[in-house]
Amino acid sequence: VMGRPEEAGRLSEREIAAARASGDSIALARSLMSHGTNLLVGGDLDRGRQLLDEAQYLFASGRSRDHRQGLGWCWILQADLMNAGLMPGDARDVIVAAGNALSVLLPIANWPGIARAHGARAQAHERLGDPVAAERDREAQRECEAEVQVQPDRQD
Repeated sequence: VMGRPEEAGRLSEREIAAARASGDSIALARSLMSHGTNLLVGGDLDRGRQLLDEAQYLFASGRSRDHRQGLGWCWILQADLMNAGLMPGDARDVIVAAGNALSVLLPIANWPGIARAHGARAQAHERLGDPVAAERDREAQRECEAEVQVQPDRQD
């Protein structure tokens, strides 16, 4: 997207078409999530949300680790976009989305995602004026980030 959003959009659409043709639900869901995010950040909320919803559906319909991981990151993405004001939702919606991410990512020990979900939730608690809950999530985020350092060869 860096300075050439139209070209990036055309390439993303080609990537999505190729992923659909491949029949690989993970490749398609990842492509949809990536392009949807770019559209949301670029201000095309309706189309971006449509692609993100399709990606989330595909991730939710599988049981593999990759499916679970993708689903968790869809929730994180929504929490981050709401925190940034790029997607509709208030601080309570962020807490719900981050909690959904945690429920999916904790069982598969996806420490980078777990850390990011705690960080998103901490921001929401801060906006709600709950510094105790925010600090609890910040501490959990730090612990998860330390876990990533312990297992640096793990690709999540």
